[in-house]
Amino acid sequence: MTTSGRWRWTVGAAVALALALALAAIQAGADEGEDAELRAKVEQRLRRANFVEHHDVRVRVEDGRVMLEGSVQADHEKERAGELARAVDGVEAVDNRLLVAKGAGDPDALPPIDAGAPLPTLPTMP
Repeated sequence: MTTSGRWRWTVGAAVALALALALAAIQAGADEGEDAELRAKVEQRLRRANFVEHHDVRVRVEDGRVMLEGSVQADHEKERAGELARAVDGVEAVDNRLLVAKGAGDPDALPPIDAGAPLPTLPTMP
């Protein structure tokens, strides 16, 4: 291979790499936008069912997978929140981590959840 041939090959490889990186960045941005839109839809569905106003429910989304965190007062509320989230178009899976808080006089009661506490990192779901 001549010097000019190597140069053309190197430039071509650099251009191909730059294009691949640009497309990956565009796709990552699109995925984040889709996740944000999906989160808004799930939150809206929960608001319509009065979950957000009356419960400590937080919604996180990664690659179409929804994670519900926080607390509710009863098992049926936890189940209903999961059903509402699953019913939203575009939701691939729901990881329902809602805790059921028990009455204040109950010795087995969960401590109150600090709504201002940072959320843990979102694990990768299979």
